[in-house]
Amino acid sequence: MMLTRSDHRILSALQFVDAATGVTIANPIQVSALGVQFVRNRSGYVLAFAAPGVASLKDYGDAFDAPLNTPEVNSVAIDVQVTDPTGEYLPRRYILSLPRNPDPLQADQPDSVFQPAIVPLFRSPSAKVAANWAVIRATVKNGDGHRLPWSLIRVIQSPTKTTLSQADWRGEALIAVPGIPVTTSGAGSGAVIVTETTVTLQIVFDTALQTLPDRPDFSLQQDPNQGYLPNPDRLNAGEGTLQTGTLTDTLAAGRDRAKTLTI
Repeated sequence: MMLTRSDHRILSALQFVDAATGVTIANPIQVSALGVQFVRNRSGYVLAFAAPGVASLKDYGDAFDAPLNTPEVNSVAIDVQVTDPTGEYLPRRYILSLPRNPDPLQADQPDSVFQPAIVPLFRSPSAKVAANWAVIRATVKNGDGHRLPWSLIRVIQSPTKTTLSQADWRGEALIAVPGIPVTTSGAGSGAVIVTETTVTLQIVFDTALQTLPDRPDFSLQQDPNQGYLPNPDRLNAGEGTLQTGTLTDTLAAGRDRAKTLTI
């Protein structure tokens, strides 16, 4: 019997969470990136297991002890493509910065190799919602009546509380906001008291994309941006040529309604 030793460096772990609730997603999320190998572990994380196709990371990933040509922390940007085969969450791109910090004395830092990279995913328009959530089923359009695909929607409740949502390729978005106070009945009077929360809706659209005319036969419309995957982090940071708009609205727990958002 021959014993062999096999050491390998895990480059990073990815943890996919629901953008509205922050809860870890149990769906079998599919992940790919040019030159990088991924594997799912028993905890539900997706591990960047090796990067044989990335020249600056190949030696680093193959060696357990740090090689001489170790790249600087966060110096290599990996373009990760993420899809949910169940259709519950929208696809997206995510820029994974490697290598992550291997210092055990900084293990509590967000860029530490001992911490997973948190990747929020946005619910698709057909996804399930809880009965007590505030929900807007939005269609995002511009002033010409064209739909705005992959628009990012910020729901701002206060300076410290913002919920993000995103439209799909049709400009349709499920805006789901948990945590709005639940409706109660007035003591003794039997009157129903609805607790409404005024919010600001900020919409961001990448003008590099093609818009969609809102036609009566929209069910036959094809995606004019075929193959495009959005990077909501880029939109949220205000990068690129963007169109923005701001509206106000009111939300209430258990209220589920349709609304056109025009910017």
